[in-house]
Amino acid sequence: MVRCGKRIRDQQASRTPTLCQARQDGQAAMRQASLTRRLRAPFTRTVTTAVDIDRPVTHVWAVLTDFDGYPQWNPQIRRAEGELVAGRRVKLRMHPPRGRPVTIRPRIILVTPRRELRLRGSLPGIFSGEHGFTLEPTAGGCCTHVTQGETYRGLIVPFIGRAVTAALAGFQAHNAALKQRVETHSPISPSAPMNREMISRRTLARRSSPPSC
Repeated sequence: MVRCGKRIRDQQASRTPTLCQARQDGQAAMRQASLTRRLRAPFTRTVTTAVDIDRPVTHVWAVLTDFDGYPQWNPQIRRAEGELVAGRRVKLRMHPPRGRPVTIRPRIILVTPRRELRLRGSLPGIFSGEHGFTLEPTAGGCCTHVTQGETYRGLIVPFIGRAVTAALAGFQAHNAALKQRVETHSPISPSAPMNREMISRRTLARRSSPPSC
């Protein structure tokens, strides 16, 4: 009976990993994760650009999501059709700074009103691009910081450096046009005189500051 009990305990101990074994397994998993990240790195690239707009988030969101108004101000997306509903596709007629116009049909993956909009397009197994806009209120809510960017993933990413650079230029042009459109067509709320004063001071400061070299 004693020998039988000892045999059972020995078998259980042999099946229980030691602290050293657990540590080795953890280190192996970390090495594998690090290797995976290094292998994926050349096939992923993210570019971002930002702009500050002297209007509240609600005004910026209204212009950004008004597809019918795009032909009047958007230099990059001349025509847009569809509903901004997560899971659905929209049809965008793109006019990149370089190259011919092209029509794409990305899928809406996230819509958070007055906060965030994200779309994704892909060529299965080869390439995908996830584009996004993030809106953040600043200056007590009277202004908006807009971040626009895209993450490219896929086997062809190492070979599209020029296209990504051109896309970034398009994002910057889009941001500048969005700022002009919102600030020109969205009046400052008369219920916020202090905010108007803050905006005026910021505008005066920008105009009086010497140009940067």
